[in-house]
Amino acid sequence: MKRFIRNLSYSLSGNILSMLTSTGILLFLPKIMGIEDYGYWQLYMFYLVYTGYLSFGTNEGAFIRYSGKDYSELPKELISFQYQFLLFINIVIGFIGFITLFFFQLNFTRLVTFWAVIISTILITPRYFLCNILQATHHFKENTLSVVVEKMSFLVLFGLLIILGKLSLLSLLVIDILSKVFSTAYIFNKLSDSIFLIVKFSKASYLEFKLNLILGIKIVISNLSGLLIIGIPRFFIEFYWGVVAFSKVSLVVSFANLVITLINSVGFVSLPSLVKVDENLLKKLYQPTTELLSLLLGVVLILYYPLAWFINYWLPNYQGAISYMVFIFPIILFESKMALLYNTYLKIFRREDFLMWINLFTVFLTLISCSLLLLLNNSMLLFFILPFIYSCRSFCVEYYIRKLVGSGFAFTIVLDFLISLIFMGINLCIRNEMAIVVYITFLVVVLGIVFKEVSKLFRLIKPV
Repeated sequence: MKRFIRNLSYSLSGNILSMLTSTGILLFLPKIMGIEDYGYWQLYMFYLVYTGYLSFGTNEGAFIRYSGKDYSELPKELISFQYQFLLFINIVIGFIGFITLFFFQLNFTRLVTFWAVIISTILITPRYFLCNILQATHHFKENTLSVVVEKMSFLVLFGLLIILGKLSLLSLLVIDILSKVFSTAYIFNKLSDSIFLIVKFSKASYLEFKLNLILGIKIVISNLSGLLIIGIPRFFIEFYWGVVAFSKVSLVVSFANLVITLINSVGFVSLPSLVKVDENLLKKLYQPTTELLSLLLGVVLILYYPLAWFINYWLPNYQGAISYMVFIFPIILFESKMALLYNTYLKIFRREDFLMWINLFTVFLTLISCSLLLLLNNSMLLFFILPFIYSCRSFCVEYYIRKLVGSGFAFTIVLDFLISLIFMGINLCIRNEMAIVVYITFLVVVLGIVFKEVSKLFRLIKPV
């Protein structure tokens, strides 16, 4: 338990720093940059999320297979081979992408943005493999320090640009790439015994890579599908309504992603720790845990109110983004619970196949829904449908896991949908300070509903 708390503190501290840095950038960047340039910056961040999955599952497979092991037990030569092979693959893909861009009629700003995506991808995708190795073997301190190096170097360089009056989209892309170089160099220093070995292609290295790939590809498809659920509407916004509209929507999505990232850091810590927990105890923990998370994540949605006020007064050019927030913020509830609870249980019970297929189905549902809503030529509707799509996925996964752990149907299986529906209803109908009072009152009612099960959770984990 002490080790779990220590690892959790390292993981949270790194993600809190990342969140604070990103929050600082979100506070000032839209204020000092033009809406269009900020839109291209968001476009860079948007595509970088997806290219990060060009490990084709090796990173995720390694994390699952090595979780709970000691670093000294790992096959260093095989790890070195996998890293070097991933780097080679991404360099080849990057070169092809670089050449391909010349065949499209892109303006210079968009071209530079895509070049930056390619360079950053070559740096970070293989690095994620090493980060997963650190987290799987409980080296959360080193992983956190790599985050510190990246974020602090970015902040220092960003500050210099502000002081010198040289801030532009191009300079921002350059310092982001440099900060990733510094972070990668730090990890190289910490894992030099697993990176710089001279390795040859062998049957053992091939099998190790194949095992991680086969296991991880399902996770990649699942995670990528999860990202596409909100990525598809954003892509349509940029394609049909332009980079300015994309900029406004992305501002709100970025704030939501910050919260989700912080919450998800707990999920990375929980898997290596929970794999050692008795299966019967895991089954008993499920019902009270899901109810506690529903309540806590419902409380997190209160962040909507100060954020709406902030955008209204600090970023008046982005006031149109507030209308999207009502529909985007409930996604925090569904995505965070998916990462913290559903994904963790499905991975422990090795049900990655189900996770993959349910996410693929949800992406298909999103694509069809958004394509049909495009006919109405209303960008707001693309996000209005999202909470209902997320709740549909959440219900299916919740029902499936309950069958796995032997828990019957309960009212709380629809609690997340109810919380998100009430949240949207309150903020669409009440446009003043009374909205937060009504919503908090509703959360007090939810507390009364889940109090008994939440109390049971603390009794169960006390002896652990």
